[in-house]
Amino acid sequence: MKQQEHPLPHEGTRQNMESSFPRLSRRHLLRQGGLLSLGLTSAGLGGGSALAACSTGSSNSSSVTSKPTNSALIRVATVVTPYESGLLPALFDTFKKQAPYRIQVTTLQDVYSPARAGKIDLVISHYGHTDVHTFVLDGYGEWPLTIFFNQLALIGPPGDPARIRGLTDVVQAFKQVAQAHVPYIVNNSAGLVYLTNILWDAAGQPAKGSWYVDQGVQGGKAMQLAAQKQGYALWGVTPFLKFQQQSPVNLEPLVLGDPILQRLMVAIVVNPQKVPGVNETGARALQQFLLSPAAQAQIRLFRVQGIDQELWWPAGRNNEDASE
Repeated sequence: MKQQEHPLPHEGTRQNMESSFPRLSRRHLLRQGGLLSLGLTSAGLGGGSALAACSTGSSNSSSVTSKPTNSALIRVATVVTPYESGLLPALFDTFKKQAPYRIQVTTLQDVYSPARAGKIDLVISHYGHTDVHTFVLDGYGEWPLTIFFNQLALIGPPGDPARIRGLTDVVQAFKQVAQAHVPYIVNNSAGLVYLTNILWDAAGQPAKGSWYVDQGVQGGKAMQLAAQKQGYALWGVTPFLKFQQQSPVNLEPLVLGDPILQRLMVAIVVNPQKVPGVNETGARALQQFLLSPAAQAQIRLFRVQGIDQELWWPAGRNNEDASE
């Protein structure tokens, strides 16, 4: 669990990102460690120590609302990807300039346990996070509001034997991998297996011969196997770039443009009627900022240095109160 407090040094638009760093080619970026070579880790962006422990409240609290421990502080728990990509730090920096709040960020995958314990005001996670439905149905969180999509990619060797680089149709890319009998490594996280099955069905259910490699590996191990076999695999772009910094492999993102590769993320205000000490006013202000046209535009314009394609997409208009 990592905690950081803003303000932050980096802005989120293409212009500001490019003015902060020298222009790099995609291949150079990947070889040098991707995002993390640019210092866009939670530790590098935060620049400060964690705050003192906040009031924890009780996961079994009654429905009585209490005053927040610090009304000027918004405590955010987010899954790792949107923070390590640099997107959330850029958005939070913009928010800080417009509102009288400080933001304490905790990055981890189990974002809902500290929220239940009264340590968090606003949670940001994938809509499909394993704990979203129980968190909301048990009354700990208000209705999830969609804020943005993150980006998966079909990753492969620079030589690209299936000739899929730059395609915007990932089904066509999968067909070409199958037709060329180039290894496709199944990345065995549940969501990526599900997506692989969609691609396989949409591609006409090609015979799973020796090219279709399912050895039960996932994440970095799937990337290592893909590099070893000079094959292809699905993974999120941000975790891939982080992995490149730690254990470089001769692979790069090749297909990113298909909407099926996007994954929805939401912001949930912790329910002060269930969890005492929640800064509901601050959490709601930050949530509404993330849904504002200006913030949604900043999401649309955000780029990672060295990769021209969008890695984050605005999703605010998917909420019921968005304009038609």
